[in-house]
Amino acid sequence: MVKKVAITLSLFILVASFILSPDLIFAEKISREKINQIKTQKKTVLDQITAKDSAMKKEIDKMKAAQQKIDTIEQDAAKVEIALNQAEQELKIYDDKFKLRVRKLYQRGEMGYMATLFAADSFGKFLHRFEIVRVIMKKDYALIEERRQAKNKVKQKLTAFNKLRDEQNQEVQKSKKAYDQLMAAQKKDKTKLSEIQEIEEMHEEEMIRINLEDLRSGKLNFPYVGPLQRPSHLRQTSAFGYRIHPIHHTKKLHAGIDFAGPIGTPVLAAGNGVVVESRPSNGYGWLITIYHGTQNGKRVYTRYAHSYPNQVKVKAGQEVVAGEQITSIGNNGWSTGPHLHFEVRLGNSAQPPPVDPETYF
Repeated sequence: MVKKVAITLSLFILVASFILSPDLIFAEKISREKINQIKTQKKTVLDQITAKDSAMKKEIDKMKAAQQKIDTIEQDAAKVEIALNQAEQELKIYDDKFKLRVRKLYQRGEMGYMATLFAADSFGKFLHRFEIVRVIMKKDYALIEERRQAKNKVKQKLTAFNKLRDEQNQEVQKSKKAYDQLMAAQKKDKTKLSEIQEIEEMHEEEMIRINLEDLRSGKLNFPYVGPLQRPSHLRQTSAFGYRIHPIHHTKKLHAGIDFAGPIGTPVLAAGNGVVVESRPSNGYGWLITIYHGTQNGKRVYTRYAHSYPNQVKVKAGQEVVAGEQITSIGNNGWSTGPHLHFEVRLGNSAQPPPVDPETYF
């Protein structure tokens, strides 16, 4: 009997030690801290990816601008080629003139300018011939100078053309190198993001539980980061504002915008956030509401209506990212045809007032 009591007491102490273990007492706290750490890491990686996307776009724009300049240079090159051909033709003309001058001197049996001078039989004729020789030498020099200038003109045009082209090609290569480096870094960031998303999937239920707890206690709060993106690629059929209601036939505020299309067309989250409700609703058919953060002290929500229950892919407490499919186009509730009714609401009350979604895209 004493032995049984001792064993029972030992088991009680052992169980009590597990129950009162500090690790178990703070298991929820540690889990919450870990999840918050995951969220911080994810935000950091997403910010890095966004920054690199922006930087890569700038490098692409630089490459395009440089290529446009190269195209302009190539267009101007045609004109330069014409000018170069003209310069070469001028050069040939000067060469021909000079050669003709030399040939005529030899054809007359004169071996040069000095021979022409010393052939004079009087001092007067010598001076006369000296003047002729001086003029001929001046013209010969002018021809040679013109030849030199024509050659320089060709060289200058060629050099200028090649310099401009090389400069722009260097800009293209510089931007391409920067783009490749950003792309390599982006690849690492996306690998890191995939790892974080795998961890999120492992802790999805815990994250939903914590988000719901924060939602109920009013602690779910993070800054809004816009802009929002359109929740559908379909044609927009109705705008925000007062209109005659298609079912009630009275003038009422249309609190959002509509996108019409075939049943089953994907509906996308307009931004990163937390699903705060996903439930049936009389007029809306099925209503999904996402909290996207707080802007200037007011909470930003988006709403998605008229889906069927079997189309919905998210539940309350679940985190979503911009562009993620959350449901599909339906024709549930007060609806005259398959469409998505999309709203943006801004405020801290249970029913925040609607605002024009166009101002948030």
